[in-house]
Amino acid sequence: MVAQLYIFYSDWSHEQLDKYNHEIQAYVGNSLLRITSDRIMARVQGAKPRTLTEIYKDKESPNYQVIAAHLRLAENVEKCLRDMEVAEALQHIVDLLKLVRLCISVLNAAS
Repeated sequence: MVAQLYIFYSDWSHEQLDKYNHEIQAYVGNSLLRITSDRIMARVQGAKPRTLTEIYKDKESPNYQVIAAHLRLAENVEKCLRDMEVAEALQHIVDLLKLVRLCISVLNAAS
């Protein structure tokens, strides 16, 4: 994804591309490891499945902010790309991934 954006906006340096590429990979990998941890897997075992709509209605849930940010992501990224603000578009993605990591930490601490 990041590499595809680079093709369209060639005024970017390879250093900027590498920075975002590594940052996104790190956040996604870290989040995957955390959500598949034994601690979280044990906590969700036997839990009643909830839809995103149900979770989003619960404004006290740590997941609420993640879902709200995710719902705004496409619009924010699209606007940035229309304005040729690639770094800002990628920063929206990184910010969402940071929020996911924070939410996982909160849920993990609560278990």
